[in-house]
Amino acid sequence: MRFSIVVTTAESRFSAVAFRGDLAENLARVKRLGYQGVELSFRDPKTVDVAGLKVLLEKHDLPVVALATGRAWLVLYLVSDASRYCTGQIWRANGGQTIPR
Repeated sequence: MRFSIVVTTAESRFSAVAFRGDLAENLARVKRLGYQGVELSFRDPKTVDVAGLKVLLEKHDLPVVALATGRAWLVLYLVSDASRYCTGQIWRANGGQTIPR
């Protein structure tokens, strides 16, 4: 089992995101604190410099244990032309939590 934590480059009020902002700085900080992996949270995966990210992760010996796009990606997708053929779908944007009725 790896001891890991959530890192994002986006502004977020989501309480599980512990490190926000500059990715290089935060990955270095995460490694210094003794974490063994990271969950990366990106609003839009298309904006990620994959080659640069790979270099940073290898430099700090931090594997990606999870990748999240969150609700923001769902909203962006649903208002885009890419979703024009989605009909009759149920999209659960609840972060995996049960929402009381």
